Amino acid sequence: MSVEYKRADNFNICTTSVHGQFSVQGLARKTCIDQIYVNGLHAVVPFWVTNNSSTRLEIGIDTDSESLKVHQYNVNWDSLLSDQKATYVAITDTRQGDGEATLTCSAEAQRDFNEAFNQMEGMRRLELDYGQTVELTLLVLPVQTGDAANAGKGNGARGDDECDGGNNSNSSSVTHYSFGELTGSLVLRTADDELRTAIAVRYCRSVLEMEPSTSRVYLDDCVVGKTYERVLRVRNMSAIALDWTMAAVETTDSAALGAMLHVRSVDGDDGNDGALGGQLPGGGSRQIVVRYTPQTVGEFLCRFAVENANDAGNTRYWVFRARASQRAKPRRVELLSAADIDFGDCTSGVWYRKDVSLKNVSDAAMVVRFRVEGRLGGLTVRVRDETGAALTHGNGNGNGGGGDGDGGEDGTGDAGDAGDGDVNESASMGSEAANTGDVTGGNGGGAGSSSIGDSSRRSHAHGGHGGHGVRARQPALLDEVVIKPGAARTVALALMGSSEATAVAGQLVQQTFTLFCEIVGSAATPGAAERLAVPCTLSMCTPVVRVTPALLDFGTVDVGTLKTLYLTVENTSAVPATVACVLESKVINCTRGPIVVGPRQTASVRVDIYPRRINARYRKQIIVRNMHARGNDSVVDVRSVHVDQRRMAYHNVFYKTLVDGCEQNFVDFGAVPQHSRAVRRIVLDNLCTCGITLEVMPSDAQAVAAYVAVPRVEGGGAVSAEAREVARRLPRLERQAEMHSTIERLKERQVVVH
Repeated sequence: MSVEYKRADNFNICTTSVHGQFSVQGLARKTCIDQIYVNGLHAVVPFWVTNNSSTRLEIGIDTDSESLKVHQYNVNWDSLLSDQKATYVAITDTRQGDGEATLTCSAEAQRDFNEAFNQMEGMRRLELDYGQTVELTLLVLPVQTGDAANAGKGNGARGDDECDGGNNSNSSSVTHYSFGELTGSLVLRTADDELRTAIAVRYCRSVLEMEPSTSRVYLDDCVVGKTYERVLRVRNMSAIALDWTMAAVETTDSAALGAMLHVRSVDGDDGNDGALGGQLPGGGSRQIVVRYTPQTVGEFLCRFAVENANDAGNTRYWVFRARASQRAKPRRVELLSAADIDFGDCTSGVWYRKDVSLKNVSDAAMVVRFRVEGRLGGLTVRVRDETGAALTHGNGNGNGGGGDGDGGEDGTGDAGDAGDGDVNESASMGSEAANTGDVTGGNGGGAGSSSIGDSSRRSHAHGGHGGHGVRARQPALLDEVVIKPGAARTVALALMGSSEATAVAGQLVQQTFTLFCEIVGSAATPGAAERLAVPCTLSMCTPVVRVTPALLDFGTVDVGTLKTLYLTVENTSAVPATVACVLESKVINCTRGPIVVGPRQTASVRVDIYPRRINARYRKQIIVRNMHARGNDSVVDVRSVHVDQRRMAYHNVFYKTLVDGCEQNFVDFGAVPQHSRAVRRIVLDNLCTCGITLEVMPSDAQAVAAYVAVPRVEGGGAVSAEAREVARRLPRLERQAEMHSTIERLKERQVVVH
């Protein structure tokens, strides 16, 4: 049917099919769609198809990319007014002679679109009567390059620098997000005619950040009538322009906005009503000046939301809190450590620590009580006694140490629930016991932060991503401390994120909270309470791993023959991940210890099979456990057919091999440094009623040597004495070799850390 059009700028771009049966207006043969925002929403581009023949045409529509599809009736496009359609598409570059054009669609108009209508299936066939023109829409959803599952699937996605199209959560990264490019094609064809349009899409993820990252302003020593000023900054971390708005979403006194609290940007935008906003160019920033003049005694709180208009999920909050009195009072306790704490990038399931130092500058003993307040979002926060904290020191890049097994804190109960506001969100730092949870060591942490492990459990540090463990007694939880006059006291602020509570697995999610140190005099020296506020920030991530293949098929394997295949463990997250393989088998062997996989990297796991007897249908499973998120465990099926062409199974009748008291065919030497010696012992158990003779031959005589302990022979001379000495020293040599290997591994890790 015929449609009355409001012609946009791209309507004048006309391309004709090979034989001229139909033409397309709105798209050139080479069309670049520029300035597309990666926010999980489709971009809509209108174009028109006209039947130029004298007969009815049936046109097939095909795209070679999952990111492109075509709609004939799109509710979002049809809902725009005529004036909006006329200005919706802008042509930023056109070369009609070369058949090239660059289009930019209105981001402002697309903000009102309902994404549910864009999710409808694309059309594959179009019928046109003679001379008929039909309006169509091309829908573009850029591939999110941060998702390894979508990367490199023949869609031509690539990034100029790092264009992470991850989830729309409050992801945090210091990386400047650049433009990426996606290529594809739109093909319209009839039985004997065709028109092919090459489509290039330049997209970028829009990311807004606040500075300082703690996003909290506290003024606890205000005096009525004086003016206090603080400066914040809104920054565009992307190469694409960003529209932002700022408004007060919660306050204890709305009348104070403009009277006591004055917020404005440095370019002169007035924010008396709490509303600010504008557009930031790529990489640009805007200073926000907060001026506070208290007029009454008391406490004032206001919470602001800074929203990225191009991505509703990218919203930052900052809190202004002040306490005013009639006259200034000298502080009785001073903060010696940093006024703001940044834990950096953290991995869920791992404890991280920062030290908080306080000094009593008064003449009397002071009691300091600790309280946490803020948007905890599943964080477990504890204040511990610094003198007894067990630490695994992290390196300067924030990659803390890791452990395996159940190393962790005793208390895993949340210190507070996630909420939308800072009022009524406080959580007392109680020392009550909580449910014990499995906490595994991993990697992460900001610069200068440390990960804490339970000294009562076994802990290991992994080379390349951590430091060395320090064994100490379990540190005590603290509600309050007493600081003597003139003395200083350091406490450890420790936190751990929960993998179940993390909103977006695999992506960094920024979280902020505040540690309040409430200072009161002792019973002998009462006085008005004081408060020190320490804003804290971190970026929490739950690592996500993908294991391929899901099936290891060894095929036909001869008994007594070693065959090897490999698993690939891919870490799709922004922080290192720790995995471990769990397997119970006498014929299959793989790396059992923790494996650290770097961010956006892969690791290969060797799987060996050494059949012991005939089995026409051998089946086994390997569980690859994500030590940070048990819900992300992977199961790999192992299949093989065991045959015995050399009659090796006949050996099982006569003897069996015992390693560490268990019957198995594999000896694991672990990590052995170069030019070092490792010794392991194999016991051969004779199953016969008479003696048997066995020949022991290593497959690689240069790397492996086999020694047989000679039994004591009375009067055997020098040879027997030497054999007895070797047999006597064998256990000690084995222990020495194992200790030497451990020392060499620790040295390697120290070199990596420093």
